[in-house]
Amino acid sequence: MPRKRPLAGLSPDETLTIKEAASHLGVSERMIRKAIKDGYLKAMIPGKAGPESGLKSGRLKYRIKPADLREWFFGN
Repeated sequence: MPRKRPLAGLSPDETLTIKEAASHLGVSERMIRKAIKDGYLKAMIPGKAGPESGLKSGRLKYRIKPADLREWFFGN
């Protein structure tokens, strides 16, 4: 049986939440957050203008581009 291709069909302009990224790759949200924190995975905070921007329940609301997720997870 052929393996499902994670991230297939995503638009380059689309961005993913941490939860969506973890789901597409079959990994934990904690793994995605750690990769962002450690600087291995690029992520952005939309509309970040101040210290509280992007915060909800004490967590930053990161958005991840599929291309950055592919590069981090699968390499070049």
